[in-house]
Amino acid sequence: GSSFDSSIPTGDVELPAYTTIDVSAVWKLSPKLETYLAIDNLTDEQYEQFVGFEVRGIAPRLGIKLNY
Repeated sequence: GSSFDSSIPTGDVELPAYTTIDVSAVWKLSPKLETYLAIDNLTDEQYEQFVGFEVRGIAPRLGIKLNY
């Protein structure tokens, strides 16, 4: 559903509802090492989470995690 936010320049603003799809996968390479891939906002939805701050488009992330 929609949400409300406010700022000094805009006052109270109703932000429209939005839906995003985020996906992620983790591959465990060893007991101490894993790699991951995540994609946020897969459908490239354009929205404002907070008034005046548009969320950028598709956001891919790739990483390695080392556990000691």
